[in-house]
Amino acid sequence: MTVIESETVNTDSTVQLIEVIDQKYSLEKDIILVANNEQYHYSQEAQNNLKDHPRVRDSVFAKLCT
Repeated sequence: MTVIESETVNTDSTVQLIEVIDQKYSLEKDIILVANNEQYHYSQEAQNNLKDHPRVRDSVFAKLCT
C-alpha cells in the first residue's frame, strides 16, 4: 500500500500518486492501480500520466463498496 499526503484529492494528487508508486515499486514488472470511481481519475492529465508510466499499464478504476 502506498499513501501520499495532500491537502485535497484531485488530478494533481492522482498524478503524484502514480509517480510515487512507479518509483516505489521500481523492480516490479507490472503495477495494478485500483482507485475509486471519481472523475479526477479519468482526467486527461491522469490518463496521460499513466501512459508515461507503462508499468502502471493495467489501471483498474473500480467503485469500491464500503
